[in-house]
Amino acid sequence: VFWGEVGIQLMGHQFLFCGNDTLYFRGAPVTAYTQLLLPHPKGYYVRKYPNGLAVRAFGWLLLFRCNGKKFKGGKSLNYVLHKLQVDPADPPKSFAPHGILGQTFALQLPVQPRDHMGSHLEGRLSDYKVKSIWGTESVFN
Repeated sequence: VFWGEVGIQLMGHQFLFCGNDTLYFRGAPVTAYTQLLLPHPKGYYVRKYPNGLAVRAFGWLLLFRCNGKKFKGGKSLNYVLHKLQVDPADPPKSFAPHGILGQTFALQLPVQPRDHMGSHLEGRLSDYKVKSIWGTESVFN
């Protein structure tokens, strides 16, 4: 499974991160080394790096990185990799990660995401399919 783009809804804001290393906020691209502070006293943020993105909120640090694959015949595919870890400065108090990203979480630091063949996802991958990038209706949501 390759993710070509990831939609993030956080504290009333929507972010779109694409496999070609473009982050969109309010419909406009965000340049590298930009930090978007979220309205929270603990300093939660979305930070754009070259070839990646970091999201810090609610006890979690979610990291995204762009990657590419070249196929025979000249075709290529850009996609997004992820890593979910506990934020040591603000550990979560009462909830566990859930959903398709949350199920790749491992408590040891640094996180070593399991591959899709060994991740033992709850249900089937199709149970997590949503109708649009901002959709939230799925079997487990």
